[in-house]
Amino acid sequence: MWTKLASLSADLNKSYRIRHPAQKNALFLPSVIMITDHQAVPYPEKIIAHLPPDSYIIFRDYDIKDRAETAVHVQKICKKNNLLFGIANDEELARNLNADGLHLPEYRLSEIPKLKNEFFISISCHSEASLKEAHSLFPDVAFLSPVFATSSHPESFNDPSLTIGAKEFGQICQRIKLPLYALGGLNEDNISEIKNAAGIAAIRGFIK
Repeated sequence: MWTKLASLSADLNKSYRIRHPAQKNALFLPSVIMITDHQAVPYPEKIIAHLPPDSYIIFRDYDIKDRAETAVHVQKICKKNNLLFGIANDEELARNLNADGLHLPEYRLSEIPKLKNEFFISISCHSEASLKEAHSLFPDVAFLSPVFATSSHPESFNDPSLTIGAKEFGQICQRIKLPLYALGGLNEDNISEIKNAAGIAAIRGFIK
């Protein structure tokens, strides 16, 4: 059984694909994107088993011991559950594992063209300006964050100006013709505020 948040993200994704049938990759957009973090979610396999089969798992865990071996473990779980598997910010590891995707941080926007023929490319953005630049480089999907206050950026709990907010996020989705996923502080209570997104991405949000 899927987690409730994953089901709600899948609903957003379905609506997005219906509204944008001619958009590049519209029929192949992940309904849910989970980003691993061993400190926040020590046992991702417990969550992966409860995600829709067209979900995308991004292995981040930059500082974990035996990163490559752990990535192989997560990749095997993804294959077992028919999920896409990607690596964050390490194309060498992604190539070695024959990963489906590569996730890039905002500062690597300019590298999208040389990598997009190898991988399903996702990119993190934190402003509309960077999204506009990303749009011109044709990644497969983009994340915009933080939409809400999040433990990944604890300072955002004390300063609302550091978050994008649901209303602004929805407006940006309409202005930027790129599949956008909301990231940062998403939960079962606030996902109803998200409009026009291709879905959501989360680290902790899918914990049952």
